[in-house]
This record gives sequence, structure tokens and C-alpha cells, in this order.
Amino acid sequence: MIHRITISGYRVDFNINPDKSNWYFDVGFRQREHDNKNRYQRYDLQGSYRFKLNNGWIQPGLKIRQDLN
Repeated sequence: MIHRITISGYRVDFNINPDKSNWYFDVGFRQREHDNKNRYQRYDLQGSYRFKLNNGWIQPGLKIRQDLN
């Protein structure tokens, strides 16, 4: 888990990768306040799967995001 705190807002991110699995899941939330006092919020939800490809990998995924002002 990554947790950042700044003067203008905060952000919380979670990344889940089960053991011996190629699945990756991400959940995030952030909230900020601009100098003009407008508030901004964002919610993220993502899932992806990692495939081996030659000497590397490819990781397609699906991401859902909602922004609120």
C-alpha cells in the first residue's frame, strides 16, 4: 500500500497480486483541493492479466475511473 499526504490533499493506492498468479488488481482514491478552493476526487479500479511473450510479457487490463469536481 502506498499512502501519500500533501498539503492540498491525499492519495491512497492498493495493489494486489495473489501469490503464483498472473492477475493484478489495483484500487485507488485521491482527493485534492486547488488554490481556488475547488475540490477534486478520483476513484480508480483496475484488473489485468500478465501473459508471457518471448523474452518479456504483455499485460492487458481493464480500468474504470470516476472523476468528481
